[in-house]
Amino acid sequence: MFYISTQGHSASGWLSKALNMNPKIVCWHGTRTIPPFEPKENVEEFTPEKFVKGLIECKKNVQETKQFGAIHGFYGVAIKDEIENHNGKFFAMYRNPLSRVNSIFSSFIARYSSSGNVSGKSKVEYESFLFQNKDSINEFFERYKNNKKKISKIKKIFQKIKLYHLAKKIYEKKNVFL
Repeated sequence: MFYISTQGHSASGWLSKALNMNPKIVCWHGTRTIPPFEPKENVEEFTPEKFVKGLIECKKNVQETKQFGAIHGFYGVAIKDEIENHNGKFFAMYRNPLSRVNSIFSSFIARYSSSGNVSGKSKVEYESFLFQNKDSINEFFERYKNNKKKISKIKKIFQKIKLYHLAKKIYEKKNVFL
C-alpha cells in the first residue's frame, strides 16, 4: 500500500496514469473514497483510517497480487501515520514553484480570461490569450520600456514560466521587443 501527497499541479494525474500502466498497481487519483466517486455525487469522504482500511481490503480481495494506493486526495501529512502504521509507504511530491505557477496558470486561464463561460473543449490557449490581451500587455510594457531593469525582470519571469517564446512572438508584432 502507498500514498503520495501533493499540492496539485505537480503532475499527480500523470504519475497516477503512469503507475496504473503497471498491471500489479492500482493508483487512484484525487479521491477520498473507495471506490472513487465523483465529488458531485455527495458521497461521504472517508477518514484517513477508513481510506487505509479500504486499501487493505482491496489488496486482500485480489489475494494480494496487486499493490493499491492513491495520490492527491488527502493533503499534507493527514494520512501519513495511518499509511505507515499499516506498513505502507508514504511519499510527498513537490514541484518547482516557478513551473507550478505555469501549470496553475494553464489550468485556470480559460476561466479567468472568459468570465468562466468556457467549456473544456474550447479552452483559450496561451497564444490566443496573449493575442486577445495584447493591447493591455503592450500598455503595461510601454509604461516600463524606459526602465530596463524592470523589463529584464519580467523577461526572466516569462522565461521561467515558459511563456517567453509566445509573449515575444506577439510583442514583436506590436514592436515591443523583449
